[in-house]
Amino acid sequence: MSSSVVSYASPSFRRPRPRAFFLAARTQQVRSVAWLPELVRALLALGNVVLWATVLLAWSA
Repeated sequence: MSSSVVSYASPSFRRPRPRAFFLAARTQQVRSVAWLPELVRALLALGNVVLWATVLLAWSA
């Protein structure tokens, strides 16, 4: 089960949010674009979860 350990150690699972970027973005009045990196990061993390779930299911079957 080394692959499950690798999946939890993957950097996209527990990546701290760059709060300093969003605070700076709010002060510069670019709130319309501030959610874009967060959305991309969420989609990448979701894709990573789906990918690992598929790999683990195929490996255990």
